[in-house]
Amino acid sequence: MATPVRERSLGTKLIRAYEWFDDALIQRMHAEGCTEMTRSSSMIFSYLDSDGSRPAELARRIGISRQAVHKTLNDMVAAGLVELAPDPTDQRAKVVVLTEIGQERVSLARRILIELEHELESRIGRERLKGLREALAVDWGCVPVKSMDVGVRRG
Repeated sequence: MATPVRERSLGTKLIRAYEWFDDALIQRMHAEGCTEMTRSSSMIFSYLDSDGSRPAELARRIGISRQAVHKTLNDMVAAGLVELAPDPTDQRAKVVVLTEIGQERVSLARRILIELEHELESRIGRERLKGLREALAVDWGCVPVKSMDVGVRRG
């Protein structure tokens, strides 16, 4: 039986690795009583600048619609994690900033992510984790936009 493409694809493996971290983070946050944490709010936290970010910039960074960002932000505002403040460079615009509770959640998430790295090291070994860190730290350059011929026959 042939191996499914999803099991061979590096992209799929990277997505699965991200999901492993994010699912574990969310489950541990919930165990700590932070039940408002979702995958969407995790993404906002990941891309939010320390001095705040405009919602449109968050949408661009994450690669989702402005509407999706605004829905998540509304939920996060309701949970007391973030607030929309006037942009100091443009009073017509708003920036997303962490509240005190949001800052506490980010600190907890950082501690949990360190624990998860230790867990991953115990599972795959120190050298593999070191190699993974090194590979991910390399600048991969601009996103390739040209279609690459990978031997797929057409027609």
